[in-house]
Amino acid sequence: QKARRLPSMEAAFRAYVLNQPVQPDERFIGPVEWDACAGDAEPSGPCYGGLDLASGAADLTAFALFWPETGTLRAWAFLPQAVLDAKEREDRAPYREWMGKGTVITMPGRAIDRPWLLAWIAQNTEGLELAGIACDRWGLSDVQAVLDREGIPLPLKPHGAGYRDMSPSLTAFEAFVLDARLQHAGNPLLRWALANAVVDMDPAGNRKLSKAR
Repeated sequence: QKARRLPSMEAAFRAYVLNQPVQPDERFIGPVEWDACAGDAEPSGPCYGGLDLASGAADLTAFALFWPETGTLRAWAFLPQAVLDAKEREDRAPYREWMGKGTVITMPGRAIDRPWLLAWIAQNTEGLELAGIACDRWGLSDVQAVLDREGIPLPLKPHGAGYRDMSPSLTAFEAFVLDARLQHAGNPLLRWALANAVVDMDPAGNRKLSKAR
């Protein structure tokens, strides 16, 4: 039943349960299942953060908060104000429209200002029961150095982008979607990101999101 509803699980099911030779379906989660989670729920209980830092000075950076008790998911993307128009053309994404909805946040300058970003996160998580913020191991020490220098207390936790960490995370995420326990409030930025998500699978059936594709 899961393989019928989630394109990314169909190939693994056919290969390892039915013993059929297949090519992996690169899609992650289909729009029907995702849109069924467009409700909104009041955040409650412990929450978990995720921070995806830009690989380039002016690339999209993202931060999300998730409350497992209610399934509430909030996500924001950050861009330097000076490159907003160029990024809209390059990515063919309506960033200015999403700014009006509060899901895209701009910061001063032409590059991602990490002290500004981390201060924003600290301010917007103050008072929450924040268990931790997952962050890619690559560059984590640099982010921690900024936190220490600026005196910003954020509980960063290492989370790799490879198969070992990503595969169980994707499986858990899919379970929330399949059971309609996720509540993303119809976030248009997240829907766009999900439509662009591509999954890689190794010979053992472990999966990860492919940034290269």
